[in-house]
Amino acid sequence: MIITGPDPKTLLPPVSREALRREALSAVHEIAGRFLAEVDQPVGWFNTRFGQSFTVLACCRMLQTLCSGTVESKLCSVK
Repeated sequence: MIITGPDPKTLLPPVSREALRREALSAVHEIAGRFLAEVDQPVGWFNTRFGQSFTVLACCRMLQTLCSGTVESKLCSVK
């Protein structure tokens, strides 16, 4: 639903499924590296309840993108 302004599809060219998959895979590897570097530290993003739950949700969405080649909303994940 467009509230105001041009259709968002006219603003940028489409992104290929393969480009989405490559970016998702790269992001998962980056998160894994950061997690391993920080998890044993006294205070950090990956050793808080919020940071861990946010990271798990983000990785699950990236896995969905790797499998489907599409980006889904959080709302779609509960359907």
